[in-house]
Amino acid sequence: MPRKPPALSSFAPELKQAWIEAATRQVVITLPSRAAATTLRARLYALRQALLRADDPFYPSTQFAVIRLEPAAGEKWSVVMQPADTSFKKALAEAGISADGPPPLDLDLEPTDDEPQS
Repeated sequence: MPRKPPALSSFAPELKQAWIEAATRQVVITLPSRAAATTLRARLYALRQALLRADDPFYPSTQFAVIRLEPAAGEKWSVVMQPADTSFKKALAEAGISADGPPPLDLDLEPTDDEPQS
């Protein structure tokens, strides 16, 4: 029999806040061991699923963030949460692509009253 997923109410509100903030900035949570970091990552992913099941209005913001584990000083490990495309920003900038670039092209392909229709 499959294990019943935890209820949304079983999660600390700070975990939800971590997801919300990770959608727009990097959040680094350092823990004493890799096991602790792995457990927190699993708990964060379980929370994301609980938000989906509860149709929580903050669930969509969790889709903008990703989580990875990184070794930190000594035996410590960090859970790194960040916007999903952060790791591509440097490569995009090197390719000359920035959010401050030229305005988007007007690709309105609908004929206007001035243009002949084919």
